[in-house]
Amino acid sequence: MLWEWAGDDEIEHDEAYYEKQVLSEPNNSFIWIHFISHMYKEEGIESARKVCERALKSIDMSQIKEKLNLWIAYMNLEYTFGQESKF
Repeated sequence: MLWEWAGDDEIEHDEAYYEKQVLSEPNNSFIWIHFISHMYKEEGIESARKVCERALKSIDMSQIKEKLNLWIAYMNLEYTFGQESKF
């Protein structure tokens, strides 16, 4: 489980937790997207982009829906937080 509840506060896991999760389920876009979000919050857009690229390389080509989920997340990341000069 990616998110746990402790009373009224959400507990977000650290980078090591996400690394373990993506190693155990490399084709799960849900985990990758949470990892991308975590990296954006903790280290910024460049780190989030690196995780996006890694995720797209890691998910098997036969997992079309999972890849599509990641592409959509990647485009949303760039649209929301990217800079036009970086395109």
